[in-house]
Amino acid sequence: MAVPTDPGNGNGWGFYGRREEFSRLCRLLSVKHYRTLAVLGGRGVGKTELIRRACDAVGELKPAVYVEVPVPASESHEDRMWAVGRVCRDLARQAEELGLGDALSEAERFPFDLLYFDRAFKGLLGAGAVVVLDEYQNGDKIGLTGSVKPVIDSFRYIGAPATAGKTVLAGSHQQEMIRILEDQRLPLYGRVDHYMRLGPLPAPAVLRMASEQGWLSRPKRFLTAYTVFGGNPRLWRRMSEENAEEPLPEPPDGDDDAWRMGFLEREISRMRGDPRERFDFRSLVTLDSDARKAAELVARHFRGVREEKVRGLFTGKNREDAEGRCISALNTLKWHLHMVEQTPSAKPYGPSKIRMKDTQTLFQLRVASLWPEAGVGGSAAGKAMGAMANAEGYALERLAGEWLVGFRTFSEMEIGMVRKGPDGKTVETDVVAVTHDKDGVVQELALCSCKRDPGRHDLKRTAGDFRRFVEYSEAHGMPVPVRPRWLLVSPERPAASGDFRAYGLKDMARKLKLEIRPWPGLPAPGPEIEFDDGPSPGL
Repeated sequence: MAVPTDPGNGNGWGFYGRREEFSRLCRLLSVKHYRTLAVLGGRGVGKTELIRRACDAVGELKPAVYVEVPVPASESHEDRMWAVGRVCRDLARQAEELGLGDALSEAERFPFDLLYFDRAFKGLLGAGAVVVLDEYQNGDKIGLTGSVKPVIDSFRYIGAPATAGKTVLAGSHQQEMIRILEDQRLPLYGRVDHYMRLGPLPAPAVLRMASEQGWLSRPKRFLTAYTVFGGNPRLWRRMSEENAEEPLPEPPDGDDDAWRMGFLEREISRMRGDPRERFDFRSLVTLDSDARKAAELVARHFRGVREEKVRGLFTGKNREDAEGRCISALNTLKWHLHMVEQTPSAKPYGPSKIRMKDTQTLFQLRVASLWPEAGVGGSAAGKAMGAMANAEGYALERLAGEWLVGFRTFSEMEIGMVRKGPDGKTVETDVVAVTHDKDGVVQELALCSCKRDPGRHDLKRTAGDFRRFVEYSEAHGMPVPVRPRWLLVSPERPAASGDFRAYGLKDMARKLKLEIRPWPGLPAPGPEIEFDDGPSPGL
């Protein structure tokens, strides 16, 4: 049987942006010998769907038993044993459905407890099944690790038949999962053969999803939703299903600002009603006071803040202590949670900056926090809408940059790059995308101006800024021997002439060869004017 490479679509909702991960996971599940796999990622990024689809795809080779480990109501022995019993019942039910009842013959001598789990887990792996323990951070809390470790060791070190199954440990609390699997003092250290870590969907995958689900037929509304949801496929799917069944009331004359207000009211109300919708839900993220302070500071600067400024937040017994607190906080945000990223610090790029990587978290820190607790009104709503305008501007810049890297195969991009000229004057460019050769020489360069309102593009001023950007870059030792592309980007295509090429969000989708479907309940959009995307004229 050939290893599948395409996860396919179903039930009107595509499996977006995970083709590479799907193909890799199918290969790992299809190998003959035993393996322990770990799949980590924040809530809603698609771990469970990826695992289920991969297990379905290789089901002829390896039947899969999937168990989501519940959160115990408390740390009491009774509550933990209740959770263990639920896991055991799920194992038993699925084994019978798959015709693997004989694999549980040893386990059936015990009640639904840890001894039953131990025998059932071992029996299913011996029968060639893939055993998926999802939300395994809860499994560690209820004592499953004491059974998981010796079973894994018996297959890894003592010997296992070539037909043995696989263990998949998945978890949304990435910090807890990393601690459980990588702390040398803990039982499962060194037991994982392959890691897979999922982040938010990249821009091309979000554009594909938005095209197929009808969001992109209303570009301004899509940008609002992208600012709130980022690349979280679970939130997009929930909103798309709600929009199809019970859409928000359509404002008079299709007023996008009025729609935005209603959309934000609903989403912020949901966050306040269900703490699991918030980025800092305690059972999914451990965000101490230092990490929260750093996140809030970075969120106040949409395009990033110098690392030195982040260090200024921290004090300690001495300089080394303060430096250690800063490094620990940034590592939590960068490596454990993928909330922030650090821009390059090489000389041509100027000083290194820390910026928000996840627009969903940025929205919750900058906009949702300004909304009044009861209802909408007064200055708080005005501040929130003002912050939303800035947040959408940053989201548009990020979307454009990721699209350029994904579509144009630029090697890297930067948001809000500042250049300082010999005269001390500075110029800032919204998005810069560049490709270097192996010697660091620029092979392709794109300079992009992004505006939420297409009418706010000032072509004369932007052309001057772009020229100065190239001059200042060359003065700082980064020669530009190629003709840069000059791009204007807005939700809807802005007017352009001369050296500029204009893109709306629909144009980005069409460049990815995507078909834009209509907003639910509305007729299909009419034909639009085609545009030339040839090389930019010389400067």
